[in-house]
Amino acid sequence: MKENKISGIILKSTPIFEHDKQIELYSETHGKCRFIAKRVHKKGSFVGRLEPLNHVSICSFKGKSFLYINQCDVIDFFPKIREDFNRLSLALFCIDIIRKSTVYDQDNPALFSILHAALKDINEEINLQTVQTNFQNHILISEGVKDPYSMNNSTNDFTAIFEAYSGHRVTQPIFL
Repeated sequence: MKENKISGIILKSTPIFEHDKQIELYSETHGKCRFIAKRVHKKGSFVGRLEPLNHVSICSFKGKSFLYINQCDVIDFFPKIREDFNRLSLALFCIDIIRKSTVYDQDNPALFSILHAALKDINEEINLQTVQTNFQNHILISEGVKDPYSMNNSTNDFTAIFEAYSGHRVTQPIFL
């Protein structure tokens, strides 16, 4: 049984069965991947580690039909994001954009860097509108649907361009 060590940002965590979770992780080297974490419950070894927005390092192995997590270490959990509604709203918007613009098992180091930098900025910055604008511009430039020298920074333009490009509907983050 060969183990793989992968680090990435958790995009989604879904309970399955009674004590297990399905984890969707975005990695620099593997892209978007799905894993199963067995026996995730209140007193288990994964408590609080396999939550969305966490930057983690996991050890996984291939089962008959799934990749299973057998070890997880948190690299960064972005504490200020979880304390403020506006920060959380923007961070989940960024996660949603990455989920809608990627396919499974296709690596894209540029997108991983954009997401990681955005989460770090959201955790540290006060001006969230600037972080949102920068994230949106970097996504469109990285995907090749926007001219890098264009000065147009409207969120309405991002929504229209992204929806036309990806075929997915986008909801802008809510700020209080």
